Amino acid sequence: MKKQVLQILQMDADAYYMLVMDCYLEWCASKSKNQKSLQKLLISKPLFNWWYKCLEFEERKFVYQGKAYIGKLSPELAIDFYKETISPINKLFSKPLMKKAYDS
Repeated sequence: MKKQVLQILQMDADAYYMLVMDCYLEWCASKSKNQKSLQKLLISKPLFNWWYKCLEFEERKFVYQGKAYIGKLSPELAIDFYKETISPINKLFSKPLMKKAYDS
């Protein structure tokens, strides 16, 4: 599935990794109260693993909707389409994992 995501986005694995990290940073920033709590969320491996599983679920939708557009979208439009498709992830959070991250 990652291969299809990369094809639709028209980017290599490194650029994709940076996009994912940027999305995770934005998600953590929206859930944190200050810089210290942001850092705690960012370094929580269990929280990232949970978030990434949710991202993979949303990416399945992206591939399903976007496979007809492989090679037909500009890279910028493909990224906008990706961010819009995965946007439901921004409404999700794991209260137990976030509490664990804040308490660490």
